[in-house]
Amino acid sequence: MKNLRNSVLSMLLVSFGAMANDEFKMGVSIGFDSVDYTLTQTYLDAEFGSAQANFAVERNEAVPTEGNMKYLSPTLTLDARYGRHGVSLKRANGDFAGFREATLMPNQGYPYTNYSRENDDPKRVETSLTYSFKINNNWSVALGTYDGEVEMSYVDRGIDTVCVESYDPVDWINFVTDFTSCNNANNPIFDWAIRHTGEESVESNGKYIAAVYQDKITNNLFWFGKLGYQKTDLDTAGTAKFLEVQQFSSACAASVPTSGPYGDLTSFWCRSPDSFGNPENPADGFEWDVEYVKGSSGDATILGLGLVYAFNPNNTLTLSYEVKSFSFDAGTMDLTYTAIPPAQRSGVVRASENIGLSDEADVLSLTFRHQF
Repeated sequence: MKNLRNSVLSMLLVSFGAMANDEFKMGVSIGFDSVDYTLTQTYLDAEFGSAQANFAVERNEAVPTEGNMKYLSPTLTLDARYGRHGVSLKRANGDFAGFREATLMPNQGYPYTNYSRENDDPKRVETSLTYSFKINNNWSVALGTYDGEVEMSYVDRGIDTVCVESYDPVDWINFVTDFTSCNNANNPIFDWAIRHTGEESVESNGKYIAAVYQDKITNNLFWFGKLGYQKTDLDTAGTAKFLEVQQFSSACAASVPTSGPYGDLTSFWCRSPDSFGNPENPADGFEWDVEYVKGSSGDATILGLGLVYAFNPNNTLTLSYEVKSFSFDAGTMDLTYTAIPPAQRSGVVRASENIGLSDEADVLSLTFRHQF
């Protein structure tokens, strides 16, 4: 798609160049975008992990979670104008570590309330292609396409506690137990340490149309306002390793007697902490390959305001602010999990509600343009 847009731009430039040179103008702009970007998404548990598939004490509920990052993005814009017609191609690269925050999704409470996430190192790049038509000295209309992409890598960690049916001691002396169902009692004898290690990309593809009004404040200073509409498809794709390793349960240890005729029974009922594996070592647990795609679509109102200072006919400085207010649908998700032996269960999960996938960005821009 991007190659096609570049080809369209090249053909337009060649066509314009074949016309009268006194009306054909080209320009290049450099600058910075200060971006406030928000991504909201829901991490849905496929419930193939041992705890979640076997009466977990706490279910990993799907809760829409908002992530935010602010970053400074260098921009480059090429444009061509002929008479009332204009075309421009803008590229904003938010991939510079010194200009962006180290994380997008929250470090705590994501993907679930009792989980944590390491810095996910987000990188965001935007490309837009715009055609504009000047109606008169004040009014113009613009339409075009927009592509935004975020790439990030992540490591999530959490603890899932499983309830087993054979643990509710009644008579310690004779080892008589009450086999209470896990549906009614929380009787953990061990925990599962969970780790997700993955990579994720978020792509936003939109089409927009806007009306622009501009007017003169002084001979060198102008202002403009923009009102528009954008339709966007938002897609998320990711791959991850899901690792679970059994761990010592402090809840189990707190529920057994540590004195009496048989002394401390913690090790008997709960095992000892050093008998469990390393939560970072796949050889000590069970592992799955996970692939998922999520998608939603939405529309937005575009509002923009800016100032243009003209040093002379060929050199201008523009300061602008633009906000897009989106409304997205519920979205869908397809997730595939594949067991890595000795893990066993494999399957597919499809969801069409509670995805909560959306994004938006407020942009403050400063650009210098030179016209040839």
